Amino acid sequence: MSERLVRSVAMASLLVLQATFSVAQPSSRGVALEGGAGLAHQDGATGTTYTTYVTAPGGTTFGWSAGIGVPVVRSLEALVELSSTGRMSATEPSRYFTTYEEERRDRTLMVGVRYSMDLGRYVAVEPSVGIGFTFAHAWSRAVYTDPVALRPPQPRVRHQLDTGIGPSFGVDLRLGSEHLAIVPSARLIRTAVSSGRYDESTTSPDVEIGSIYPGGYPEWTQRADIKLRLRF
Repeated sequence: MSERLVRSVAMASLLVLQATFSVAQPSSRGVALEGGAGLAHQDGATGTTYTTYVTAPGGTTFGWSAGIGVPVVRSLEALVELSSTGRMSATEPSRYFTTYEEERRDRTLMVGVRYSMDLGRYVAVEPSVGIGFTFAHAWSRAVYTDPVALRPPQPRVRHQLDTGIGPSFGVDLRLGSEHLAIVPSARLIRTAVSSGRYDESTTSPDVEIGSIYPGGYPEWTQRADIKLRLRF
């Protein structure tokens, strides 16, 4: 092996070791706290929608999000976020002179990691990936519209839906310093929740059913937020 080749191999080895050390070394950044508000969108019934089977309400609503980032190694941090949609509602006339008034709201806890790629001193792109746990809150009421057999509307019913678990993908754009920044962010979270039970009253037993929304339930939540980030 020639001396020139030995020098080249040694130099390449040193560069690889230096890069590995720079990535794996502990981060000097502090813990980040962030919070903000924005828009959340889910497919589903909105306004007055004529349906054969009850469909989960959806649409675009104003919601909020808050999170904490804990540095793990250089440029990589563990991320925990809690977010909420606004209240989605729909009026759904159906068969047998019955109209269903549906309301719903989702809150999601996301646990994952976020990687920071600096584009300059005051700009960074930060993709993230994780697992989302969706806690669905839903209510409904049946109103009867038969002009012959008049009946009073049913009392408002609270639904207990199963917790949804799915992947979460996102990207943040940090505008500002490490210690104080404005952060536009986008998230795509699989939040499908299709089964649960009715709680009609405290005296009647819960009724297990295959689906609260046989007409369908949105599988994905899309979010766009503006956040304020403080890093200590």
